[in-house]
Amino acid sequence: MNMQLKGLVTALVMTMTLGFGTLGFGAQGANAASLVSCNSDSGDVTTDVSPTSSCFGIESLSDGSNQKLGELNALSINGTTGGWSTLGRFNATGSNTNFSLDDSIVAGLQGNWSIFNAATNLYGEFMMVFKSAQGSNTDPAAFVGYILNGTSGTWLSPFFATTGNAGRRTLSNVELYGRGDPSVIPLPAAGWLLLGGLGGLAALRRRRKAA
Repeated sequence: MNMQLKGLVTALVMTMTLGFGTLGFGAQGANAASLVSCNSDSGDVTTDVSPTSSCFGIESLSDGSNQKLGELNALSINGTTGGWSTLGRFNATGSNTNFSLDDSIVAGLQGNWSIFNAATNLYGEFMMVFKSAQGSNTDPAAFVGYILNGTSGTWLSPFFATTGNAGRRTLSNVELYGRGDPSVIPLPAAGWLLLGGLGGLAALRRRRKAA
């Protein structure tokens, strides 16, 4: 009787272990976020936000802020993986201490953006991620990211419809991310470098005269 009970318990434990293992594999096997080209069958949206240095569609990206940030930091973007911090998210319009967004050109479809000193004093690289209001039924993807190449510019909704009426689709929200240290030499340091250079030139001239 004890041997039978022991056998039943062992079988139950093995079944539970296999079950949890299957669940774990399923979670790991879920689609991970990935980058795709901004040049889709519907059109090329590479220059729809300017000025920028890079554009990419992002497939299978979660919409929850924390999970979304983690998935973005797992991707190699612009040659580097990780390091992003979120600096705010708006619909077509909004403003905080880090950046502002408006749709003053075409409501919900086109407008201007600006990054403020509060952000540029902390980070040296910025990424703007657009989300479509129509979810996955858009080209090139439900999310499109741009590496910004300046502190102000214009934006046009980078989404085309893949079902129903063709044309541009409105956006759901835009989120700004920053990473890396600002690559700016402080004025005092620049001043010392200038003085050192002038001193070196003066010494060189004296040596030439002496020769």
